[in-house]
Amino acid sequence: MKDISKPPATPVVVEGIAYVGDSEGTLHAVDAATGRKRWTHRSTSDSRVFSPPAVADGTAYYSSINGRLYAVDTTSGERRWSFRVSKYLPSGPVVADGTVYLHDFNETLHALDAAEGKPRWSFPLGRTVFFDPAVSDGTVCIATRRTKKNKQSKEYKESTLYAVDARTGRERWSFDAVLESEIKTPLAIAEGTVYFGVTDDLQGATFMLYAMAL
Repeated sequence: MKDISKPPATPVVVEGIAYVGDSEGTLHAVDAATGRKRWTHRSTSDSRVFSPPAVADGTAYYSSINGRLYAVDTTSGERRWSFRVSKYLPSGPVVADGTVYLHDFNETLHALDAAEGKPRWSFPLGRTVFFDPAVSDGTVCIATRRTKKNKQSKEYKESTLYAVDARTGRERWSFDAVLESEIKTPLAIAEGTVYFGVTDDLQGATFMLYAMAL
């Protein structure tokens, strides 16, 4: 019996093909106009596909819950390579300029060669990460959070946004959100600016939209 408690990943449509992963570890490629199956690719150990795939330059990249990232030929469905990112649950991949970026939920941001799957660099964050990275203009942005205690020993979340050089993996800058606040939305980058939403607990959980120049 199929486990319907684990919904499939969000589908992605690129050049007339719809790509979607399921809870049983398979990425499906379907003709967007007719619904006809083009191919399927099964992950190792039938591990659930939980994030939308990224498609670029004839390759579909997707993560599975067993900690692996897969690169699949979009024409044939054949596997080009796979890479073990972590023991469990890497983030969804983001592809830009021949590099795949993702994090491992264990406080590290990774960059892999998109053609061969070889590591290019890793950036230690030292904090928990929940959202996929965002990439533009040679910069990778990623939001982190950690739990701290105030003077009254009450726990609260603290968030930091990191901007990392996409080529070298070196930190360009970081931004700490206001005290006792948390980045609550995925990052969006447009025209040299990164946008994100923050909840300020000191102001009664007030929601604020931030815009930071890259």
